[in-house]
Amino acid sequence: MLSIPRVCAFLVCFLAAVAVALAQAPAEANKNAEVDALAALRSKAVAGDVQSMHDLADDLDEGYSGKVDQPEALKWFEKAAAKGHIDSAARAGYMYDLAEGTAENNVRAAQLYLQAAKAGDDDTPSVRIRTRDNGDVVEEYRQGGMVTMVKVTPTRGKPYYIMDNNGDGRLDRADAEAAGGVVPVSWIIATW
Repeated sequence: MLSIPRVCAFLVCFLAAVAVALAQAPAEANKNAEVDALAALRSKAVAGDVQSMHDLADDLDEGYSGKVDQPEALKWFEKAAAKGHIDSAARAGYMYDLAEGTAENNVRAAQLYLQAAKAGDDDTPSVRIRTRDNGDVVEEYRQGGMVTMVKVTPTRGKPYYIMDNNGDGRLDRADAEAAGGVVPVSWIIATW
């Protein structure tokens, strides 16, 4: 014959098991839904849907579905960029620029930034490189149509930088010259 304490112990264990199972069910359902959504997105991307390519790359880059895979994200950003997706070109350029999911490749980053800028993305950074008559190389870094930094690499000596530190659209050199003051420049002392 079963005693009341044994029945109570059985009921407590049974109810605890049911509670655990119920608590795990939504988490499993959410995980399965995320996996299904990612699979559907991948299927559309493979079929050639450009927005799905970008969305899949974004998901893989940020890990919205629980998995970060930056090399795979870069692959899909590149595919979408090749089909004219502006944001994908900018994001792929950013990944090459900062070596996210790939080795740093400033040339490829510049190509993708230029592609995005030509397609109308005003926020995409761009670089204009020119050589002066004396051999100095001047690199103008622009974002949103404004020069944000200039790097000068003289034929003799170390490269130096002139920057817009306060975001007013004027290089600090221009601010200082207008005020009759000293022109600030920056040198890199050490890198690691």
